[in-house]
Amino acid sequence: MKEVGYITLWDVECVFIVEDNYIVIIPKNKDDIQKINSHIEDYNFIIKYNPTVSCSTAFIERVEFGINQAIKLFPKYTIERCHKDVFSGFEIMGEAIDDFFSPSRYFYERLKEGTESNVDFNYHSEVADKWTITFENKPITVTLSYGDILRWGIGSDLMLHPKLTVAFEQTTDTQYVYRVYSFIVRFLQIVRYGIKCGKLRIDLFYEEQGKMSYNGHLHDFCNDQNQFCISANEVEYGCYKPYIQRFLQFAADDPKYTFYHYPIDGIRYRGRHYSAVDFLNIFSAFESECHTNQELYENADVSRIQVVKNALVTLLDEYPHTDLSKEELDFLKNARDNLLKQGTEFGQRKKVKNAYEVLKNALESSIENIFFLPEFRCKGNLTSKNLNEVAEFLAGQRGAIAHGRFSGVFSDIDAQKIHFLEILTYAQLLKRVGLKDKDIERVIGVVFGCNYVVFQEKYQ
Repeated sequence: MKEVGYITLWDVECVFIVEDNYIVIIPKNKDDIQKINSHIEDYNFIIKYNPTVSCSTAFIERVEFGINQAIKLFPKYTIERCHKDVFSGFEIMGEAIDDFFSPSRYFYERLKEGTESNVDFNYHSEVADKWTITFENKPITVTLSYGDILRWGIGSDLMLHPKLTVAFEQTTDTQYVYRVYSFIVRFLQIVRYGIKCGKLRIDLFYEEQGKMSYNGHLHDFCNDQNQFCISANEVEYGCYKPYIQRFLQFAADDPKYTFYHYPIDGIRYRGRHYSAVDFLNIFSAFESECHTNQELYENADVSRIQVVKNALVTLLDEYPHTDLSKEELDFLKNARDNLLKQGTEFGQRKKVKNAYEVLKNALESSIENIFFLPEFRCKGNLTSKNLNEVAEFLAGQRGAIAHGRFSGVFSDIDAQKIHFLEILTYAQLLKRVGLKDKDIERVIGVVFGCNYVVFQEKYQ
């Protein structure tokens, strides 16, 4: 059933109708339509509606014309059915959390350890783990638990689900609540190496007299809520357990981290899996990782050319500037700026080779499963010849695509080299998260299925 009610928006009394993806606004007086239309270019603003019994808040990203003197408001998110205007935390459950924090895996591992649970999971929950991180200079606690199957009574699905409970300082700022939720989603996307988190349920709470009470729910319109891919390989909590704290803190610290280069439907390794756009996104992400940690990946040794470089810069500085035109002065300035850059910037081929040298210990056990086709088969650390060939291909294809010389199809041999760059880029991210080479080796093996380190540890 659609939610319908009254709202005063931009000093105009209106009727609102909540649709699946937008909110329709219709002025009660048709003569007020001009006042409404003057706001058609508004964006990123908050409205509150249905204020009688409970209050709902929507963050509106954009406005569009509708039909019959109506306009459409497109929310980024809504916080619905709130009884209080304050929030102290939320619980998040859903497909991505079920997959990553799988109850069957969790309790199977506990059974192997000989640990028994004495909790009545119908009405109570068992805390599996707890992490405290800092977000926007404030402490936040994230708790993983299993249980409370009948929490919602006959509205429950009678299944055992994991849930993450996120607690923070009490706030009235709904945008802060959404930012906290967003970094939890970002964490799930990073550890699962996938954009889709599926359907998520986000129940909000507030604290009163030391007790947590239900305070509505958050609905996110940005994430793809309807499609979901179950993780392949061993992408799950047990393998990531030593690193969860670091991943959570990284997700909290880097709100601008993007996922354009992540796969949409599972791991890619064949030519048909990669488009030109996929390749450019991966290469762009790789260069971004290099630029983010320049000292590690772009630290050039200019000592052998510094004397000549200084002499040429001095000549430019001492060149007579009197009676020169603006064009000539601009030329001298640009020549000096370009000269200062010489020897300090890494070309694309050099970046690929240098990044591999930094991470080769983490990648060594994976090389034979990345370059597995007979036409280009490698094992162990890449030789200088093979590394040069891979770097030449990657840099060359980037230039070809950018300048319109790409044929439009990657072969499976090409895909091996692109897949190598994709794994290398994720390894750079893991190093930025704070993982050591051995840990990076384990995680890329779990995510990409390119080594068997985790299996070897399990069955030794």
